[in-house]
Amino acid sequence: MQGRQGVWANAKKSAPKRKRPEPRAVSPPSEPEQQDGEEPFFVAPPGSLSLAQGGETSMVIREMDRVSPEPIAKAAFADRVTAVSVEHNLRDAADGGVSEMAKFLTRQPFNTLATQVGRQGFPLGPSRTVTVHREWEERFLHEPIGSERHCRNWLSRSCFAGLLESNGVKDPTFGLCEFYTEPELTEIQNAGWVWPTGARLCILCLRAEIHSRFMAARCNSQRVLSNVAYSPIANIVGEEGEYCVESCFVSDPDRYEGVMEPVVIPTVHDYTVYRTNGIRYLKQLLPKPECVKSNFFF
Repeated sequence: MQGRQGVWANAKKSAPKRKRPEPRAVSPPSEPEQQDGEEPFFVAPPGSLSLAQGGETSMVIREMDRVSPEPIAKAAFADRVTAVSVEHNLRDAADGGVSEMAKFLTRQPFNTLATQVGRQGFPLGPSRTVTVHREWEERFLHEPIGSERHCRNWLSRSCFAGLLESNGVKDPTFGLCEFYTEPELTEIQNAGWVWPTGARLCILCLRAEIHSRFMAARCNSQRVLSNVAYSPIANIVGEEGEYCVESCFVSDPDRYEGVMEPVVIPTVHDYTVYRTNGIRYLKQLLPKPECVKSNFFF
């Protein structure tokens, strides 16, 4: 007698458990094969020195950072550059860029403001620069009085005097009067005080303009043509009542940079503002040679 199948007869059988796949071994990527006669592959270490982004010069410097043979490792900077450039056929890149930098870094600093007159690349003949005394310049460190006119940059509120602080406050409307050399002012006086048609710069803006052109030539390592002069004025250094050497700038002795004679460096911390009869004046705080104390050796 067959019995009736129970309720569990129709139940599904449990599926067998699936095994987890075994992890497959991951092999490192194969390195590219090196052909005979090629240089070994080189990867620059992090923090290696680089002077250009992805250029030939940066490749030369990165090659210098690797472990080099003993003679090159002990060689000078310029010699190491030459050795690496020969190895990679980059002599032009080294001679044009890195080697020039090596010469600049190993050059002895200059301790004089005297330029070598008559040297190739420097102006020849009489200079058109007018030498002005400190006392004459300080006559123009004030706002216009009477028939005097404002600096050319005053209308655009860009006069250098507007950068000076008075009681911790800057006034962009502050502008000095025009600056004229002694021969120019004498000519205007003889003509009946007829001012030129175009406005002139004040003494501070004139210094700033000369210094800006001078620094552009120096930072770009450019040699200025000998028939070009950035400065129409020059200052006296080292004499009583004049300026100190440290307060002026001039071209290097071996490179003409547009300034043949010393000119005062424009700064905003060497002047103080004061008023007299409602007129604002500036007082120069630049030291004078007779006021600078010398030490035992100088």
